[in-house]
Amino acid sequence: MLITWEGESKIGDRVAKVGRTTGTAKDQLKFRLADVRFTQTEEFTSDYCVMRADDGKGDRFSNLGDSGGIVVNTTGEVVGIILAETVGQSKIIKGHENLRKVWLTYVTPWTCRWIGSIL
Repeated sequence: MLITWEGESKIGDRVAKVGRTTGTAKDQLKFRLADVRFTQTEEFTSDYCVMRADDGKGDRFSNLGDSGGIVVNTTGEVVGIILAETVGQSKIIKGHENLRKVWLTYVTPWTCRWIGSIL
């Protein structure tokens, strides 16, 4: 995988990552979830989600240990970073109950354009 630069991300983009725990995986940014809450805090964020159905096989895009990994699009541009994933149990997503139980990976959109202004 050749990293070319940074890019924009949008729902429907095909993406890939290499994680410490789960290795290489490819999938798609399915939707944006506006109320991702950090564990044991009152802080929320809005992240893209990679979703896999809970088919009992444990097939996930990411798992514990993959957080912090970069997510790239099909042209090798960095479009996000793995913030977290559903751990332990699959979940039913509020507002998306028709999907049943799923495993989610939360992908924070990548943007570092502002860094130049603080250096």
